[in-house]
Amino acid sequence: LVGAFWEPAAVLADLDLLATLPVDDLRGGLAEMIKHGFIADERTLEIFEADPSAMLDPSSDALAEAVTRSMRVKAGVVSGDLREATSHGTQVGRELLNYGHTLGHAIERRERFTWRHGYAVAVGVAYAALLARNLGHADDAFVERHRRILGSVGLPITYDAGAYEELRATMSLDKKTRGDALRFVLLDAVAAPFIAEAPPETVLRATYEELTR
Repeated sequence: LVGAFWEPAAVLADLDLLATLPVDDLRGGLAEMIKHGFIADERTLEIFEADPSAMLDPSSDALAEAVTRSMRVKAGVVSGDLREATSHGTQVGRELLNYGHTLGHAIERRERFTWRHGYAVAVGVAYAALLARNLGHADDAFVERHRRILGSVGLPITYDAGAYEELRATMSLDKKTRGDALRFVLLDAVAAPFIAEAPPETVLRATYEELTR
């Protein structure tokens, strides 16, 4: 807040704390971990796919490994772009962590923040995968992998069909927006990001309609 940036010397995570959380809070956190898997770490996705139920068990070794890997992803991205410079093309810095958040933040605002952040991000991630495919990048299998992994731990992958206009207006307030141009962090494949600048409005709407079906 005062303009000071200082990287931590270490990150300490007490996994015993997870056992004190309601399962919905744990599930919400998994959305960010899945996001980290798609943006940077294939192994995280494999852990989820191997045993989704273990990811909701605070005592499981699988969850511990995934948490560790997730922290490493975030630390790596942040330390490489501490002040969040604007990304261009396939040169994506800290904005990479915003994968799924353009729509996700709009959903949070529409729900007056009664939705857990991770639930909104899960829908946003599912939308981002569809949008990448509809822009000629990712393939159907990549989209389905998003839906399958998110759904396997009980996260939402769709939203209200009548909400597009309100969500679209809110997305214009996204921090990645430059002028009137929406900017999305999207993926060609796992760990292959790019920035989509000002996608056609017709594609944005059609992708949302597909999401809600």
